[in-house]
Amino acid sequence: MNKFIEQPIIKTNQELYIKLVIIIAPLFNFLSGINIDMYAPSMPSIAKYFSVSAILTKNTISITILGMVIGCLIFGALIDSLGRKNILFFGIFCYMIASFLAPWVPTITTLMVVRFVQGVMISTVTIGCRALIIDNITGKRYAVAILYTAIAYGSGPIVGPFLGGIMQHYFGWQANFIALGTIGGFLLVLLLLFIKESLPERQSLQIIVIAKNYLRVLRHKQFIAGVIICGLAQIELMLYPTLGPFIVENTLRQSVLVYGNTALIVGAGYLSGALINRFLLHYFSAKEICYFGCIGLILTLVIAYVFSISFTFKLFAVIIPILLICISVGFIFPNIMGTNLKQFPQNAGAAMAMQTTLLALIATLGIFIINYFRIHQLLSLAFIYTALISLQLIIFFFMYQKIFVMEEM
Repeated sequence: MNKFIEQPIIKTNQELYIKLVIIIAPLFNFLSGINIDMYAPSMPSIAKYFSVSAILTKNTISITILGMVIGCLIFGALIDSLGRKNILFFGIFCYMIASFLAPWVPTITTLMVVRFVQGVMISTVTIGCRALIIDNITGKRYAVAILYTAIAYGSGPIVGPFLGGIMQHYFGWQANFIALGTIGGFLLVLLLLFIKESLPERQSLQIIVIAKNYLRVLRHKQFIAGVIICGLAQIELMLYPTLGPFIVENTLRQSVLVYGNTALIVGAGYLSGALINRFLLHYFSAKEICYFGCIGLILTLVIAYVFSISFTFKLFAVIIPILLICISVGFIFPNIMGTNLKQFPQNAGAAMAMQTTLLALIATLGIFIINYFRIHQLLSLAFIYTALISLQLIIFFFMYQKIFVMEEM
């Protein structure tokens, strides 16, 4: 059975196989991108369905990210010993089953358990898609494939809330989980049909060796600084999926379709920033592009406070600052993520797992705290932006930019 899973059902020549990996690996990461955002429009309806508070419902996001944290630590080690395809198969299969079970849960507590399982299993996709690229692709194609995985993940906040809003409006909250399970099933078929096991050499599962690799990564100060910056960026990207449904549907009394459409606009911010980033790399260094992103964040703060003074609680005044933040994050996030992984060429698996784990942990804590803020005025949002952006800028200029200096030497 193990050998059957490791070999593709449809075998292709090497050139075609590389092209398939460049297409399929980003599709895996797309599932990771929509895992939260697709069901976000349903959170107010879920709260009503189970007769629970909005805060408790929002915590289904935190528990999902917590599951991803734990999953990354576990599967980050297993994927180098048990194989890429075996872990991907196990993770996607369990994710699919959990998604199909979600519509039938009797309580919000059970739903949280399901969301936790989804978070654990989606970590296999997040780590596995990049492992496939590292194993099979080199040179310029490697940069292209990594960029595609970033774009695919960034498409999640764009497509997810839009489709989720439509399904919530016409079919109810259960439809979003059925859709996630169906996408998981489709990816499972692609995995079995086309992907082969690519682990060059299986490593023994020695706890001491794994622990040493993780500790080596954790002791790298610039690496940790970069992770914190990107973790804060993750919180910024999740602000609208977390707060938006309740602001739009409960406070502003707009429909779920309005939230879905505005989420499409906000989500396009990160994707457009990442695409512009890719274009600018032909003319500027990664450090300089990060500077552009920092300037964008500062200008966003100015605009947010001008809006809070000039306007009442209006939808456009909520959306525009978050949109500008997402665009600026597209200038910063991919460059720091890529630069961080370059620091550990011999322990890329440990670095990738630790980076993903810490990002998810920071995002979990940040969103958990923000969930307890009652947002009834623009100034409250401006204060949240100020805290996140100020911390990012301080860490970047006083700690992280040294890493770019070392690379240029």
